[in-house]
Amino acid sequence: MTVTIIDAQPNEQIRVRIPPLYCPLETAVHPDADKLARRSIEWLTRLGFCDEDAQRSRIIGTQSSQWISRLAPHGTGDGLQIASDWVYCGFTLDDALFDLGPTNVKPDEVVPVVLRLLHVADHPETEPGSDPFMRALQDLSLRIRAVASPTVVRRWADGNAEWFLAATGMAGHRARGSAPTLAEYVTSGPRDRGAKASMALIETAEGTCLPTSLMEQRAVRAATQAAHLLVTIGNDLYSFRRESTLGIPVSNIVGVLMRDHRSTPDEAAVEAVQLHDRVMVCYLALRERLERWAVPELRTYLTQLDHYVRGNHEWSHSVPRYHDEFGGPGAPDVPVWADTPSTPRLGAPRIPAIAWWWGCISS
Repeated sequence: MTVTIIDAQPNEQIRVRIPPLYCPLETAVHPDADKLARRSIEWLTRLGFCDEDAQRSRIIGTQSSQWISRLAPHGTGDGLQIASDWVYCGFTLDDALFDLGPTNVKPDEVVPVVLRLLHVADHPETEPGSDPFMRALQDLSLRIRAVASPTVVRRWADGNAEWFLAATGMAGHRARGSAPTLAEYVTSGPRDRGAKASMALIETAEGTCLPTSLMEQRAVRAATQAAHLLVTIGNDLYSFRRESTLGIPVSNIVGVLMRDHRSTPDEAAVEAVQLHDRVMVCYLALRERLERWAVPELRTYLTQLDHYVRGNHEWSHSVPRYHDEFGGPGAPDVPVWADTPSTPRLGAPRIPAIAWWWGCISS
């Protein structure tokens, strides 16, 4: 697989007014973001990802080290660098294979590629050949196995599989000219954003591992999934302008609501923020319930979920990938933080895939 990214012809830009987001979560940032970025770009250059100036600029513009520095502010050493490298590589893979590359409407061609990538992630002893993505996944797999627990390694590998599966499904939607419904989006969206792999990398960066016996408890699973959906919605609100300009908004919640509810862009953004705030209130209630009996490992994990949500929102708010690449210089239409939820409707929505989260608050 080549790493050349199509220079997409921009469509008419759709700007949306994003209401303030309710996100009363703590925030922190690791001080070594610039150092992480320099090392990650050097790593990608050695692998052959930065041979073209436009591609190098696009990679740098993801500011992936800033993202992981907000998500894992207590990260250290090799684990933190591995996380930074994976995020830069992940954005590059997303552009080359899933979103902007020639296979973005050809799921039948995506499948054999991702199967090869998943095999080398599972078995880094595999000879990767000359493909830079295969070489990158092999290197990351070897390095993560040297610093993380087997449980976290498996979460990372399985998280990649979830991401690749969901992204291939989105390529299928583009090929058919369709889009997921809102009910489908709440399950496919977080997977398409690599949520499970991202959490495994936070654990890798910070040298932690929530025991599976705790991770699989019902309320913990609900809180985890709620955090993943919050990240997805926030990310989509900020990235909609870029994705609409590129003509790839099918997996973006604003695009989903426009199609599913026949909404205007501004109406869809308001609906998305209301769902975000509704899920946020649920997440906060779940978090409060869990903290009543949480052992230290679970308290650490809950803090990591907080940083995942708030850190992603802060990064998305200003990252050049979403705001400069096609929108030109200047501040985007972004919100300030709200003091209260944007909607009085805070109960479970009529979406079966997530409605059960609210039942975990008191059970």
